Amino acid sequence: MLNHSLELKYLLDLLNLSFSVQQIEKLLSQVIQIAHQLIPFEKAFIGLIDIAAHELVIYFPEEKELIHQRMMIGDGAVSWVIQKGETLFLAHPLEDPRFSPEIDGFLVQKYTSYVCVPMQREGRLLGVLQLLNLEKRFDDSASTTLQSLTSVAAVAIENARLHQLYNQTIYHLQEQNFRLNLVLQQLDQTSQDSFKAKKKMSKEDELAGDLDAFSAAALIQMLTHENKMGVLILKYNHWKGQVFFKQGRIYHAEIG
Repeated sequence: MLNHSLELKYLLDLLNLSFSVQQIEKLLSQVIQIAHQLIPFEKAFIGLIDIAAHELVIYFPEEKELIHQRMMIGDGAVSWVIQKGETLFLAHPLEDPRFSPEIDGFLVQKYTSYVCVPMQREGRLLGVLQLLNLEKRFDDSASTTLQSLTSVAAVAIENARLHQLYNQTIYHLQEQNFRLNLVLQQLDQTSQDSFKAKKKMSKEDELAGDLDAFSAAALIQMLTHENKMGVLILKYNHWKGQVFFKQGRIYHAEIG
């Protein structure tokens, strides 16, 4: 076992990481690494609860990567821990009916010991930390160490999730602000075009001549806003189009 000052350093490092990490997988990898430093084991996984799907999203290291897969909550020792919210240690896993090799021990071939610790935050269960085949004796001190780790891990996971949510919210707000500015620019341009068009109108409300400075959309918008009645004729080379208005509404169009 490590001394308490070193344990505290690991836990503080984990908590600090949660305020800067961009991917929660990196945080979970760090939790597993710290767990191995505190209590050596053969294999481990972290399971995060997906309440909506009633599933456990399991993360486990595989060849320097963190793999994840899903399983239904219901069977196995891990589901017992989720339901009870208590730490479970099995010195002889196969002799305990709660243990399922397919669910709890799929990472290893032999089962010499098993421990599963809930990760709770203010009474809410976020997930579990499961260790297989411990390399040292599991006693009350080891249990307390793991409970301290999972408590800090739960806080760190929640911090990381909030950090991700904050970044996603900022990104969406920036995206919406960009789109809003584009709309405002288009409205401003349309308003300027409408003002220029009004200045070109004759007393008979006819608009003719060189209209290169105006877009067709601006002219149509101006005519609909002014509740005009008549026709807008657009010509370009051999192309000709007519848009007919009545009380500010387009009721017919011809393109040829």
